[in-house]
Amino acid sequence: MLEKLRRNNNSQFGRDHVFANIRRGEDFRRELPIIDYDYHRDYIEGVKQGDVLTRASIKLMALNLDFSIDKVKTELGYQPKVDFQRGIAETLE
Repeated sequence: MLEKLRRNNNSQFGRDHVFANIRRGEDFRRELPIIDYDYHRDYIEGVKQGDVLTRASIKLMALNLDFSIDKVKTELGYQPKVDFQRGIAETLE
């Protein structure tokens, strides 16, 4: 974990969360508390404009990730609150 933080301490996200000063778990929890989507909105918009959030974000965005929720629908009766297209549209707003 510390190696990943070091590799990304010069990214905007790393600077904003003082990755360079994180040495222990308590430092990590202090600098990166559990936060919601709204907090990340500006970072996400920046990535859409070409900013690099972290080095890993480039690799992640290049992957073709396609997941199915069929099993959870079948076995647990799960029904999404919104369909996929609406969810994507709301995410990109």
